[in-house]
Amino acid sequence: MHEFSLAESIVKETAAVAAGHGLARVTSVRLKVGRLRQVVPEALATAFKAVAAGTPLEGAALQMEFVPIRARCLDCGAETEVQDFIFVCPRCEAYRMETLQGNELVIESLEGEK
Repeated sequence: MHEFSLAESIVKETAAVAAGHGLARVTSVRLKVGRLRQVVPEALATAFKAVAAGTPLEGAALQMEFVPIRARCLDCGAETEVQDFIFVCPRCEAYRMETLQGNELVIESLEGEK
């Protein structure tokens, strides 16, 4: 379950940012998660809760916005939203696709208390 290692990284980075801004407690964390990350929302939420226990993030709400996969064909230049992880150009049917978005894992914002 890679969600546990993701949760560890999220808690570590968020705690560092919160400390740098003088926050004693984090109340919410908002993430942007690319579909290529193949994150199971419930698994990440559970892992986050477990990892955050005993830290300034304990009890923080975790909000996730999922980013669709977008790709550009390297043959004809068409851009498309990729469905079901099938990287085929809808215009020319080439398989040479460049990923434009969908691999993100970004801490978009956090809220807390001093």
